[in-house]
Amino acid sequence: MSQNSNLPVVSFNADKTVISEGGEAQLITFNLSEPAPNGGLAIKLRIDDPDGEPGDTDNALELFSNIIDFGDGVENGVFVANITIAEGATEATIGIKALTDDKVEGDETYSLTLLENENYIVDSASTTITTTIEEVVIPTVSFFSETVLSTEGDLLARNFSLDRPVPEAGLTVNVAITQNTEPQPGDTRFNFEASSGYYFRRRWLQH
Repeated sequence: MSQNSNLPVVSFNADKTVISEGGEAQLITFNLSEPAPNGGLAIKLRIDDPDGEPGDTDNALELFSNIIDFGDGVENGVFVANITIAEGATEATIGIKALTDDKVEGDETYSLTLLENENYIVDSASTTITTTIEEVVIPTVSFFSETVLSTEGDLLARNFSLDRPVPEAGLTVNVAITQNTEPQPGDTRFNFEASSGYYFRRRWLQH
């Protein structure tokens, strides 16, 4: 143990251990007991995905901090991420986002484990993080009008129908006006009092 006494001790933690498909990314933060040496500190992170299928997650590169190199691949039958923390840094962060898919597969999990390496010591209290990915099934939306022909002054109702309940965070539906014989504004207006089932209206976009 004496020959390793000068090596940095590495620990890591997650800001959340439950994430949703298409939702907010997970932040994984690495902490070093002393600054990373000249050239940076290369650490290894084992990734275990029980379903074995790719495409559940992706790297949120825009959230990476103090990371100068990142790569992943299979080493000795194990999927490993090789991460290099910037020279002089005592903290570094990577971001992981869960991707939306069209499969009905229920909640899933993946685990990240810090692997031993000759360049650092793994903090025994911080070895594995297991994360649950909550499935989000995107509703199929249909759109129809109660009235096809209307005169000025009439109320024209547009109805949206979904094949399943709206997700907890709500659902944004974009409607494009594909044909308008009179492109000048003012022919119609949004009637808030007669509308239901919405909670926020941003603005009309004109092209």
